[in-house]
Amino acid sequence: MESFEKAQRVALIRKLKEHLELQRKKFQDYLRVLDQEKRSIEDGRIEDLEEQITLEENLVREIVSVQKVIVPMEEIYKSTHGEDEELKSIQDHLNQLAKTAAERNKANRLMLSSRIEEIRLQMAQLKPRPGARYYQNEAFTRGRVDITT
Repeated sequence: MESFEKAQRVALIRKLKEHLELQRKKFQDYLRVLDQEKRSIEDGRIEDLEEQITLEENLVREIVSVQKVIVPMEEIYKSTHGEDEELKSIQDHLNQLAKTAAERNKANRLMLSSRIEEIRLQMAQLKPRPGARYYQNEAFTRGRVDITT
């Protein structure tokens, strides 16, 4: 029976480490996407930003789903085997990655809000004056435009 319990413990810790490593990879991917978002915001590349936001949303969903698997596995492991220094080290690193991701995400959101406000101000300056006439030639405005040439 003892070898069976040891095999179960080894299998559980192996599976838990696999999920923790997967979670680490997901966070690293998320940080890369946040860096790309930052550059897109700075450069004003809206199409790229839209794609990166979609990637970000997918990664966040994946991170949450992996976390839903990790938490019960950790609880089972801790309740039957106590603390493990290697697992604690990996979890500490994951917590640091999560903190870094949250900080970068917040910085990107602030930068994006600032950029949106800049664009709003630029647009306000471009608004036509009420009552202004932009087509002085009435024949042009009343007639049809030949687009066949």
